[in-house]
Amino acid sequence: MRPGTGARHDRRVSGSRPVLRALRRRPRVSSAHLLALLALFVSLGSTATAAVMITGRDIKDGSVTSADVRDRSLRARDFRRGDLPAGARGPAGAAGPKGDPGARGEAGARGEGGQRGPAGPQGDAGPQGATGADGTPGPQGDAGARGPAGERGPAGERGPAGPEGPAGPSTGPAGGVLTGSFPNPGLAAGSVGPEHQAALPAVRLRNPILYCATSTKTVLGNKSYAQWLVWRTEVYDATSIHDEECTASSWIRPARAGTYLITASIEWPAQSDTATRTIGIHRSRSEFLAADTRANTPGQGLQQTISTVARLERNDYVEIGVYTRGADADLDPSLPTTNMSFTWVAP
Repeated sequence: MRPGTGARHDRRVSGSRPVLRALRRRPRVSSAHLLALLALFVSLGSTATAAVMITGRDIKDGSVTSADVRDRSLRARDFRRGDLPAGARGPAGAAGPKGDPGARGEAGARGEGGQRGPAGPQGDAGPQGATGADGTPGPQGDAGARGPAGERGPAGERGPAGPEGPAGPSTGPAGGVLTGSFPNPGLAAGSVGPEHQAALPAVRLRNPILYCATSTKTVLGNKSYAQWLVWRTEVYDATSIHDEECTASSWIRPARAGTYLITASIEWPAQSDTATRTIGIHRSRSEFLAADTRANTPGQGLQQTISTVARLERNDYVEIGVYTRGADADLDPSLPTTNMSFTWVAP
């Protein structure tokens, strides 16, 4: 049995007046007393109205429990915000009517320009404007191709006679070493002999030494590069190709541009070594035109001869170079088989 709901309590409360007196004697009542009073009013069907209302200050904190509250008698507004768990979200309601447009806001800052779009189709040409003032003339362009000749115009008036020209070629029969008649005579048979012919460029030289300016050196050192021969004696020189004087120059220059036959021979005296000897024809110290290399046989003489045909320009020159590897070699310039020749053979 709940506190305050026993027989003792029922005997004390017999009407509304005894209840009010009991409330005056006890300023604060419990929830059990409140519920008992409510049940008594309902059961008796009394029409009496309490003269004094009971408020929350008259109920002790924590005295009303779930058992004291009638099921489904409380609403959501009777609880504090957040005490009841939220239920599942219901379906969205129908959209409401569109509201009136709001006031236009201020224009925002201008954004960065986007990429340029493709050009649109060309519009129709507008009416031609007025002709502007003449601009400054530009530079003269290149002359164009020459056009075809026009029709020949009528002959102009004849001009005055010019001065008399020189006398023309002779006419009549030719004489002397010539035959036929002028202006186109020919050579008579047998009229031109060797005495009338120009000399062909040619030279033959002998008696070579090494380094003419220093001495009459004839010992060839054991070296890996060519030493140039200076020729001291001319057997013949038809067109002054070679300077016979010893001027420390080993060059032989062509008298004219053309094709030349070049020959050189060296006779090495007998020696006891087996070193190699080389002789070469060199052009302008840029390339060998011909060369020959042979090993010496001890106790025997060694003869070397080379020959070539070369096209030479007027500013070219030719030299004869020799060298030995393995031992020094003697050069005997007095031997007649040591010589060179240089002859023009064709243009």
